[in-house]
Amino acid sequence: MRGHPDDSAEAFEELRRIILSGEREELRDLRDRVSNKERRSQDVANVLPEAMKLSRERGDELTQALRPAIEGSIKESIEKKPDAFVDALHPIIGPMLRRSIAESLHRLMQSLNQALEHTFSWRGLKWRFEALRTGKTFAEVVMLRSLVYRVEQLFLIHRKTGLSLLHVAVDPAVAKDSDMVAGMLSAIQDFVRDSFATDDNSALEEFRVGELQVWIAAGPYAYLAAVIRGDPPRELLTTLEDTIESIHILKGSALANFKGDAAPFASVRPDLEACLRSQSTVAKKGGKKVRAWIAITMVAAFLTALLIVAMRGELRWRKFARQLNAQPGLAVTAAHKGWFGPSEITGLRDASASDPAEVARRSGIDPERVQFHWKPFFGLDPASIVERFKKRFSLPSTIQVSSKNGVLILTGSASYDWLERVRGE
Repeated sequence: MRGHPDDSAEAFEELRRIILSGEREELRDLRDRVSNKERRSQDVANVLPEAMKLSRERGDELTQALRPAIEGSIKESIEKKPDAFVDALHPIIGPMLRRSIAESLHRLMQSLNQALEHTFSWRGLKWRFEALRTGKTFAEVVMLRSLVYRVEQLFLIHRKTGLSLLHVAVDPAVAKDSDMVAGMLSAIQDFVRDSFATDDNSALEEFRVGELQVWIAAGPYAYLAAVIRGDPPRELLTTLEDTIESIHILKGSALANFKGDAAPFASVRPDLEACLRSQSTVAKKGGKKVRAWIAITMVAAFLTALLIVAMRGELRWRKFARQLNAQPGLAVTAAHKGWFGPSEITGLRDASASDPAEVARRSGIDPERVQFHWKPFFGLDPASIVERFKKRFSLPSTIQVSSKNGVLILTGSASYDWLERVRGE
């Protein structure tokens, strides 16, 4: 007897549920992990550190990709919340500023001590006289007289071709053409070998030209030529030899296969620049502090005297402006004191007013150093009215005139014609 079809379907469904229950749970878990943002974030957080580490080891692609976003975020944060960055940088800004100020003051004191030593000493006076006599600057004379030695230029020259591979100098402005110098040195080397019948491995080690001398440190494929002023210690030659050996270790293949391209040797420039050494005479330390304090005292006294003179000049100028403004017929609207140029007075002036230049002389001010800018007006004060009346009518000596409440009062005796002319006008 056959079973009912529905029973078979249910049995088949039950069998499938039993067999695939584990896979269904896993699929459900995967679906939840993908759709759940929190679980997905946790998964990414678990692998992100290791992924960033691996990316950094492979290259800087991640750094290049993140840089615009990080820079933009920092810029936006600074614009919107600058206080947060100020608070974050505050612990280091103070020490940085203190250190910078301390170093600046230290360099200032060193420079001041050196200037005082060269100025307030017999040696400094001799050097100044020598500068006047020879036409050189005082700084050049000081450098020449106090310098023990200085490596002014360095040439890295290929032995076989005689071409300059690299050239460094203390002052690039006075440096000569490196290829020309390299050719000259190679010619000197060849001349010495041919003249004295030496082998190819022999080389000129040093020679002197006036105040300069050239030291040469040779290597298998190239040599260093140092142009030196003064008397250097022999330790400098050891430094040059160590440098040429280091260059051969780093660039031996490029030197052996050199075809005229000097670009590969630009990376050894710091090694050559490290050989641009110098040494000056060490001055005695005694008396430096005393000279420094003397100079500081002199500067302070000069500044104090300058301040006193300036204050006296300012007080004199203010007094002059007040006196000028108090004169009948004069109204000062602006008074500018010129410290390094002419002073200026601007205002209104009645035709009957006193001469401003005479007022300036009485106040101790040179009128030649004052520019007056006046605009005409009629003064209504009693003194201006009286002065205009005197100039207008040529007041006789027998008449006294005064003003009271806007009315002119004449006292004394005068001719009939003069009185008629006054009444007529």
